[in-house]
Amino acid sequence: MFPLFRRYLHEIGRRWVDDGWIDHEEDVFFLTFDELEENAFEPSDRRKVVRSYKEEYEIAQSCPWPDAIIGGREIFLREVPQSAGVEGELSGIASSPGMVSGVARLIRGPDDFNNLQDGDILVAPFTTPVWTPLFGIARGVVTESGGILSHGAIVAREYGIPAVMSVVNVMNLLEDGSPITVDGDRGIVRMN
Repeated sequence: MFPLFRRYLHEIGRRWVDDGWIDHEEDVFFLTFDELEENAFEPSDRRKVVRSYKEEYEIAQSCPWPDAIIGGREIFLREVPQSAGVEGELSGIASSPGMVSGVARLIRGPDDFNNLQDGDILVAPFTTPVWTPLFGIARGVVTESGGILSHGAIVAREYGIPAVMSVVNVMNLLEDGSPITVDGDRGIVRMN
């Protein structure tokens, strides 16, 4: 049902742009269901509300991933490995065996996917199924979150490439294009 529902929302967005209630068709995705329903019965300009939500979204996008997300119950707790203890080495969770050296390519999201070149090492905050095609060209994988059962670890093992997960703050500690070695047996990322 979700693809059909998305089409409905896009059509609502198109109509509301025509009526001057929002600036862009996709702005409907920044409104709550209650706000959508309210506007359906009492139409009004929602641009200020959308701008406010977009600002919150931008702030949230710039925040690092938390170690824990807690609601009614804990739903995610990142394992924080001990430091490697050797200068130039970052410690994580050994998730797919093997050792490989190459260029670190920092990929923050789908907008960066084209930056990964054949033979680069994929360095990311996390991966999801959308990221899977990148594993076909990456020599190795390093992520800030996840463990041996995370998406990135499972797919790396399927592709036979070394992977180290939960390397705390790796997106800020490595520079894009810097040479690194990924040791998926020991859970170590070495800055060469």
